[in-house]
Formats: sequence, C-alpha cells, structure tokens
Amino acid sequence: MHEETCKLDGYKESLKIRDKQNERDHEFRKKRLNHETFRNTIISAVCVVGICTGLYLLVVKKDEQVGSNILIASFLALLGGGKLISQKDKE
Repeated sequence: MHEETCKLDGYKESLKIRDKQNERDHEFRKKRLNHETFRNTIISAVCVVGICTGLYLLVVKKDEQVGSNILIASFLALLGGGKLISQKDKE
C-alpha cells in the first residue's frame, strides 16, 4: 500500500511540474505572437506610407521615375516582405 501511495504522490508531482512547464510555454508563445503582430503592423504601416508617397509623387508631383519606383517597392514589400520576415524568425 505504501509503495502505491508513493507512486501516486510522485505522479501527482510530475503532473504539477508538467503543468507549470506548459504554462511557461504558453506565456512564451503569447509574448512571441505579440511581438510578431507588432512587427507586422509596423511593416504594413511603412508599406502603406510608401505606397501613398509613391502615388503622391507619381500623380501630384509628376515625378514618374521616383514615384513609380517607390510605389513598386512598397507594393512588393507589402505583398511578400512581411511574410518573408515572419518565416525567418520561425526557422
């Protein structure tokens, strides 16, 4: 009987340790997700500002070379840049 009680107590302790580790892992994943969300928001905002700047230069200032380059670069960064940056962190 004593041996089974000891096994049960040991099992309860291992479950407590596992539960604490799972809680720490969950907190870590939440923090990482918050950082990724913040970074992706910043990237998206910069790309949108770049697109607006490119359109402004292209339409209002009639500077076709600079405006189109900024517009294309910002649009491509918005489409693929954020995804590539996010994927690098997961590796």
